[in-house]
Amino acid sequence: MDTFFKKSFYIGTRLSQVLGSHFPRHKTNKIIFTPAFENEQELADHVNRIKWYLPVSANSTIWISLSERLKSIDLNNLAIPEHQRSPSGTTSGTSIKIYQPEELNRHLKDADLICTWNVEKTALWKHFLRHPLKTRILDPNFYRYTESHTNAALLWYDLLSRQEKKRHNQNINK
Repeated sequence: MDTFFKKSFYIGTRLSQVLGSHFPRHKTNKIIFTPAFENEQELADHVNRIKWYLPVSANSTIWISLSERLKSIDLNNLAIPEHQRSPSGTTSGTSIKIYQPEELNRHLKDADLICTWNVEKTALWKHFLRHPLKTRILDPNFYRYTESHTNAALLWYDLLSRQEKKRHNQNINK
């Protein structure tokens, strides 16, 4: 994918994140990660990031897919990557479940968010064209700040209700 299209998709996903937060919709907080994880290091890296960015209050369900080689891995016992710290606080409100690669299309239909953690290995343009308000880029290798900006905005723009945002703002202004 050339640079123009990459930048266009990134701008489109960020705009849809901000604009989409203004439209009321039924939210189950079902988040699909795509593509399938192929090695334990990538998996551990993203699972730890999920724990950092999605607190208990999010009550989200993260759906990930694993390659055949990782099918027997215990998600609760993944080593925290050396370049990351342990999440502060608890993430017991967020659960991680596994879907089979052939189930992707079924999960995409009822997902609230579609998080692409590796742009080079996924059909980003298909996800974005079919689900423009739900697609997010969480690829730490895409553009320098893409993953950190999008991850940080997930909670505010995508997961908190208007009432939760209002309560949060009132608490800050006290």
